[in-house]
Amino acid sequence: MVDIGLLDGERNLTEAGRALLEMSSKNDFASDNILEIPKDSYLYLRQMLKAVINVDGLIVRPFVVFLYAEAKLGYTTYEEFTYLLPLCIDFNTTKQIIDFIKTYRNGKNFS
Repeated sequence: MVDIGLLDGERNLTEAGRALLEMSSKNDFASDNILEIPKDSYLYLRQMLKAVINVDGLIVRPFVVFLYAEAKLGYTTYEEFTYLLPLCIDFNTTKQIIDFIKTYRNGKNFS
């Protein structure tokens, strides 16, 4: 919850967390946004798009990396998602990982 900005470092509700709590308290999940998805899903999507991780001074947006990989690959397996996508910390490594996955899927030898 902290990583996606619903709680702060002290585990207190953030503005987004309060919005989600109010939404759920009122049972108000209407699809009143540009994507026409339920309010809570829209809030989660916005929070995921804002999520960042600092990896040795590089700012990584994991959800954006995931979306980019999905667009290039069509899908990711559990293993690809778990073990390879976390290695994508910049454009070059992301491209290398995607190329590796494509090569692996085609059954080519890596030697």
